[in-house]
Amino acid sequence: MDPECAVQRAVELSMLGVHSLCLVGSVELGSLRVIGKGTTSLVVKGLARSGVVAVKIRRTDANRVSLLREARILESVKELGVGPRIRCASRNFLVWDFINGVDFAEWVEKVASREELETVLEKLLTKLFLLDQHGIVHAELSQPSNHILVDLERLEPVLVDFESASLDSQKSNLTQFMGFLVNKGNPLSEKLRKSLGLDDPLKIENLKKLLKAYKLSRDSESFREILDYFKASIIT
Repeated sequence: MDPECAVQRAVELSMLGVHSLCLVGSVELGSLRVIGKGTTSLVVKGLARSGVVAVKIRRTDANRVSLLREARILESVKELGVGPRIRCASRNFLVWDFINGVDFAEWVEKVASREELETVLEKLLTKLFLLDQHGIVHAELSQPSNHILVDLERLEPVLVDFESASLDSQKSNLTQFMGFLVNKGNPLSEKLRKSLGLDDPLKIENLKKLLKAYKLSRDSESFREILDYFKASIIT
């Protein structure tokens, strides 16, 4: 980054109330560490006047000219309790409440009990249904590993990375995620099915039938049938 750009971004970030960045996290970036890294952005921990935050930074080589579209989507899902609670935004930065959590893949590997797994997944499926009801499609949930965080204090799933989200897609968040869960060939989904006791082929086929019906109706009744069958299959 050239010095002029660096100064401009420092001023921009200061105007959002963020006074320092903390280069810590599980992702290595050269000699530095960050919370997350993608093709268009980085996420780092920050300190603001109002407390600890996460800061999403648009990369200078990104193919997106602004983060403001994602900011508008995050505002629209805030009241649903689905994504991070955004505080403010600019062309190059998004600032939201820091989440004390880990990504979905890491959490599945380390989850303490089946009860915790059931609790988080039931919350997650309910949030995906809410998004479907509001016509917001995340678009990345068939590969959920880095797009879902689990808040370790509240056992709460939080969807992140809405930059590819759509407001007019006919796809379904619920069926995208459940498609990941029931389809073979993914080590994470296979571990998840085994942990839940959902590795019986008959259970999977019955669940697929319910998902097919949900794709047609997307109503609360068909969602409840999926959720009830999902919970019953885990118990038996």
